[in-house]
Amino acid sequence: MVLQRNRNFPVWGTAEPGGQVRVELGKTRKQATVAKNGEWQFVFDPLPAGGPYTLKIIGQDTATFRNIMIGEVWLCSGQSNMEMPLADWGKIRNYRSEIAAANHPSIRLFQVEKTMSTQPDSVVRSDGWKVCSPATVPEFSAAAYFFGRNLSEKLHIPIGLIESSWGGTVVEAWTSAASLDTFPEFAAILQEMKAGQFEKNRVFAVYQRKLSGWRMQVFGEIARLGDFKNHWESPQLDDPCFQTMKLGLSRSAIDTVSSEEKVRSFRQKMMKCVMGMRLGAKN
Repeated sequence: MVLQRNRNFPVWGTAEPGGQVRVELGKTRKQATVAKNGEWQFVFDPLPAGGPYTLKIIGQDTATFRNIMIGEVWLCSGQSNMEMPLADWGKIRNYRSEIAAANHPSIRLFQVEKTMSTQPDSVVRSDGWKVCSPATVPEFSAAAYFFGRNLSEKLHIPIGLIESSWGGTVVEAWTSAASLDTFPEFAAILQEMKAGQFEKNRVFAVYQRKLSGWRMQVFGEIARLGDFKNHWESPQLDDPCFQTMKLGLSRSAIDTVSSEEKVRSFRQKMMKCVMGMRLGAKN
């Protein structure tokens, strides 16, 4: 675990109302009575970069967290560009050698599991903090890893990277209902969510109903057009309705590639795209 340097930081949890909880971090000791709602929290004074520390939480039970470092903590969030791992489907350039060299004991990694909630959630689902190593980094965000490694090399202090990413998500999915409510264009969808009382299963049911309607509309139009009977995706199709298309190549690329090669390459790429769309539609 890494905690942010030079700032106050909270330690909190739940326990039996009215009970006593004591927290020990290094030489600092704090004690308090658990509130009626079962929650407790302590705020520690800022600490400089360093460690390792041991954190003890003592109540009816005792929880001990060792090897805690104080340094820089960064939340790394976004879509597929942030989610892309070093290995697996990412396979960045030289990924094998990069992974083999990823022994960085002062860098700690934390990946948040993908989950949805229509309300703020007090529980974060994760496998927990892990020391950066060839065994732990392959499935971690490549962008976050190289960012953290660069910070570590320049600052020479512990670095904590929290990856919370989900490819293909829209920004509205990461935005609170209260914030979206300030934009009139989201009034209709927020009303639907409020009608479902922000309960995930009800909101998901609304989404499924809309998706079903969209599919019926799309496949109905496909059937009306002859269900691909014209084979417009075929390389042999000679359709005069196709318009001239300017290829997105730089002047240097155009000068070094023949027109025939450019067209062949472009068409092959379009074929793969179209065939993928067809397979998806039939499935």
